[in-house]
Amino acid sequence: MISQDITGHHVYFRDTWHLFSLTLWVVPMVVIAVLIIARPEHRSVTPVYHQAVDRWWARQPIYKGPRGLNYLPHFAAMFTPYHLVGNRLGDILWRYTAGAGLAAGLWLFCRVITHERPDRWRAFALTTLLALPLSLPALQNGQANAQFGGVLLLAAWCLHTRRWGTAVICLWLAAGIKPLGLAAMGLAWAVYPQLRWCLALGLPVFLAFPFAFGPPEYVFSQWVASWDNLRQCSAVSERRFADLNGVLRTFGIPLAGMASLAV
Repeated sequence: MISQDITGHHVYFRDTWHLFSLTLWVVPMVVIAVLIIARPEHRSVTPVYHQAVDRWWARQPIYKGPRGLNYLPHFAAMFTPYHLVGNRLGDILWRYTAGAGLAAGLWLFCRVITHERPDRWRAFALTTLLALPLSLPALQNGQANAQFGGVLLLAAWCLHTRRWGTAVICLWLAAGIKPLGLAAMGLAWAVYPQLRWCLALGLPVFLAFPFAFGPPEYVFSQWVASWDNLRQCSAVSERRFADLNGVLRTFGIPLAGMASLAV
């Protein structure tokens, strides 16, 4: 009888953490979907992404300065599937893809640090309680930061488990989502020598990727425009909380132009 009670309690706690974890993810994502259906462009950055896709396939310039698209040309091609299914459905799927990446990354790391399945669900629930509130604004607004965070989590797990090929794919994918991925790639290059030849082989593929989705002269012009756009972004003089130069300006020592971009 005691053995049965212990087993019953064991199953109960396992199922409780399991249900709690799923609820933590499902409820916010359902709420976000309802908000998108009701007010698709409210507190959303995805109209910028949809416009960039429209302009890409019309072979028009996709960059309009710091307040427009601030990613590499890859992004327009990568966002195209979400654009084609319609703004509302595409925006929901865009956010759900990000949520799935974040959840998968957290779950995989919980598998690394725990050995028993009930402990994994408890760790996953507690980790979600810490991480999800910080991610919800990006998920709600449709920011690429959420996609970026999920891909970097998966890349970090692949590095930890020595899945070098998959790690390289995730790192190059992160760079396609946001240019900041190049910084993560530089860190991985420095810390994991095993990656270096794989990352080097991925470079020509990464550079050539946008050319699969447009005429060479047009794609090349957007490559050039993207780097000019990043230069313009580095010269923004606002006191942004997430900007290194925003911190330096507080002390009267901002960096300018290419120096800011390089840092």
